Amino acid sequence: MSKKIMLLALAVASMAAFALPSMAMAEDIPLHLVPKPEGAKSITGGAAELSTVGGTVVTSKKTDGTATFETSTTGTIELTFTESSSFGFPCTSAGQSSGTVTTATQPFHLVTLPGKVPGILITPPANGVFAEFTCAGFLTAVVKGNGIIGTITAPACGASSTTSTSKFEKSATGVQKHKKVEGTETEYHLTSSINGGAFQEAAQVGEGITNLVVNTKLECT
Repeated sequence: MSKKIMLLALAVASMAAFALPSMAMAEDIPLHLVPKPEGAKSITGGAAELSTVGGTVVTSKKTDGTATFETSTTGTIELTFTESSSFGFPCTSAGQSSGTVTTATQPFHLVTLPGKVPGILITPPANGVFAEFTCAGFLTAVVKGNGIIGTITAPACGASSTTSTSKFEKSATGVQKHKKVEGTETEYHLTSSINGGAFQEAAQVGEGITNLVVNTKLECT
């Protein structure tokens, strides 16, 4: 091989070596919003339901909350469920008015689900407890688990909007519909202990609209 050809080959190889990390970084960019939402954003929603595989069901007529973005893909979220009840009796978190259930402040991550579906993963706070409440003194519930996954139904990938809608669904009583993030084998789901009993699988159903205030684009991977 002549010196010129050898030098050309080395130059091409060097360019490829520098290009590969950039390509890998582009592929590794997670689902995110552009521009990054600033400050706390209000969440509004309608009816919600928490169910366990054992058959316990708690319903709420209204959902409100706050989402605070720390990056364009992560942040924290806290939710309040009002007019909550089970078997016709009000369910209430400590310090709240009758029928009001609150969650802890929980981390969230925008993620891609199998099938390239845009989604959101909410994970537990440091103490592992999503929520605690009692229903008229006859039922006490502690909600834990390693996380809950929902889908982002609006805006669509590549589209922009001043609001973002997330939806959480079940496939059966106490069983969350979406359990995995694309590229991983970890299954995420809630668990709930009723009246101090063993923790059993649980599912949360509901839909919330986050007010992003400014026009924001959902960039998918």
